[in-house]
Amino acid sequence: MALAHARAWHAEHGHLAAPRDIRHDGYPLGWWLFSQRNRAKDRARRGLPPSPHLAELAAIDPWWNPPWNAEWHRNYHHARGHVEAGHPFDPAALIPSPSTALGSWITRTCLDYHRLHPEQQHLLTLIGITSEVAHARTRRAHPWRTAVEHARTFAKTHGHLAVPRDTTQDGFPLGQWLNRQLYRMKTK
Repeated sequence: MALAHARAWHAEHGHLAAPRDIRHDGYPLGWWLFSQRNRAKDRARRGLPPSPHLAELAAIDPWWNPPWNAEWHRNYHHARGHVEAGHPFDPAALIPSPSTALGSWITRTCLDYHRLHPEQQHLLTLIGITSEVAHARTRRAHPWRTAVEHARTFAKTHGHLAVPRDTTQDGFPLGQWLNRQLYRMKTK
């Protein structure tokens, strides 16, 4: 009975990353999937093979029990649905906006791109978020992070950050930025 609900949920939503509080036709599918994930982890810890119904869940959705956070996976499917619905995704223009839940997740994911599991990176590539796109999004979303990257590069090359005000690093006004940071520290 539970597997039938899982199949129906997957057919409707394209994944089994259902939140715990989801009920499908009255059945507590979210809680059941949560308990199955815990059961799968317990069996793996004890060196046991997956039980037949766990293998059947994997046949329904290979990512029913990903090695990363289920919340990340739900957000990924939300982003995928957004892209598949034909909504624009433009990292340079920060669309969707970081002020929206989806835009905030995309920005956080882009910030953590290099720490993600390779399969997460692959899934992101399927919706247009490559390493280059992630980098472009974080540069636009977090200009302070970009400034720090330029400062690190300059310091690594020159061994210091005592730069004249008109110094640039790859076109970035590093001297002006550092001068502002020093001024802010002195006025606190």
